[in-house]
Amino acid sequence: SEEKDDDDDDDEKKSDMKEGEEEGDDINTDEETNVKNYAPWPYSDPTVLPTSQQYANSSSSWHKFQRSNTYTTKLEEFRSYVSTTGDINMLAMFVADNPFIIEPILQLAMFFFHTRENEKGLDLVKRILWIFECACTSGFLPSPTTSRQSNNNANCGKKTKFMFMDQSLDANEIFFSTLNLFVKNSTMVGCVNTSLAGSRLLLSLDPLRDPMGVLLTMDYFSLATMKEVDYQFVINLIESEMISIYHRRLNDIGEYEPHRCELINMPNWRYSYALALYKLSFLVADEDDEDELMKVKATEALKSAIRSYPFIPKLLLDKNKINTTGRSFQIDWPSVLSPLREFNEDLKNHEAVIAGLLANDYEVSKQKITQIFIDRSHKLWCGDDVVKWLYDCCVEVVSVDAQTNCEATTCVPLALLRYSSYDPADFEDSFAHIPVANALDPQLVDLALHVRQNARRLLRMPQQQGGMPGGFNIEGPQAIQQIRALLGTGRDGMEVIDPDLPFAEIFWRSLMPWARVDGVPPGNNNNN
Repeated sequence: SEEKDDDDDDDEKKSDMKEGEEEGDDINTDEETNVKNYAPWPYSDPTVLPTSQQYANSSSSWHKFQRSNTYTTKLEEFRSYVSTTGDINMLAMFVADNPFIIEPILQLAMFFFHTRENEKGLDLVKRILWIFECACTSGFLPSPTTSRQSNNNANCGKKTKFMFMDQSLDANEIFFSTLNLFVKNSTMVGCVNTSLAGSRLLLSLDPLRDPMGVLLTMDYFSLATMKEVDYQFVINLIESEMISIYHRRLNDIGEYEPHRCELINMPNWRYSYALALYKLSFLVADEDDEDELMKVKATEALKSAIRSYPFIPKLLLDKNKINTTGRSFQIDWPSVLSPLREFNEDLKNHEAVIAGLLANDYEVSKQKITQIFIDRSHKLWCGDDVVKWLYDCCVEVVSVDAQTNCEATTCVPLALLRYSSYDPADFEDSFAHIPVANALDPQLVDLALHVRQNARRLLRMPQQQGGMPGGFNIEGPQAIQQIRALLGTGRDGMEVIDPDLPFAEIFWRSLMPWARVDGVPPGNNNNN
């Protein structure tokens, strides 16, 4: 990678990170560019970054994966001759021939996921992550002392180093996609601890832009582990205000209009923060009535969540199939849900006045975030004690005049518009099934799933066959080289031998003085 250092006190640091290299490939070190002080928006704009004081005692460096020349050539072959064909067998052969080129491996893994062969897809995803791990420089990888040093630096007032990565760069995008796919697959098999760890890694790479939308589900992963340390993580993340939501859009005059809101303004995090406090109140010590103070704090947080998003309690109850039409001495949902419904309509009108022309887009974003939250976290709210706690908080909210509750909403978190492009179906614990029967040759599956050392190639690209796809321009500047390639000759008129031919044929043909093996430079006959 090229490390983009924002720290003016440090010297410029540059290192190369090869992405998915095969044995014997050279690392490209000739095309380094000056990328010091690189920072995308909003990191580069202090006017919209009020949390800059949180990063005042820190320095950040931006990393990217850099492809070698050999990797780039192989990737171009894949995009030109394989990915455009739609032939899954050709894709499997290319993966078998090039077991460390990441893009075709990920494409083949997605085929397995969509054909309900998740184990095979997961094997390929793990291979990709291993390739990325081998490609990372030592300064980017975490070490056992990293967290310890960060805590010591924070306590001593020293600078804390943040390792960031820009997902919009082409070579970085597939790393984010693979890691996000691994998080989803881990959730499907019940490994929420792994999903939480992967989500935290994704968020740490770009915490203010959240390119993969991990903030839509990370609260669920934290609560689903049912561990005290993860409950505390949700609370600390909210109360530290280290994470904010940023979004900007072009207005009518062609200028960017920035928006920002706190993490607690997201519907899922507002409710999850209250639930984390409630769960943690049963785990803290009883000394000095700390548990009671925690419950009071949780109740106030839940009432604030209900005032902000009064339509969510009804969705949680319906998803958990709780009867909301019956009445009892302890719980009377009809008397509560009806005022909440009216309050929600008043709140929508109040928000529409504040949001103006963006009101409809904001409502769409809010509904998408809520749908993901309900689908994911509804089981966390099905306990009898939690339902009773939710009911009591709803009663207290509706006992206050609706106008007073609306006036408490002084601003609309328009930064949530950044999530309007996300599809809730992408966050489900399943993949869309493709009914393809016998699309992939079973004999190719084993070849693609296992790395073969020094095996003969299954697939030959047009360049290796001595021809140029689509013909050539005989009047072009490279006409001589194209004609030589067509005739099977290379540099200095020498015949180029395909290294994938049988060894015996390579041996006897290489004895001719006008022939050489492709990839092997001609010998130096100079005696000097």
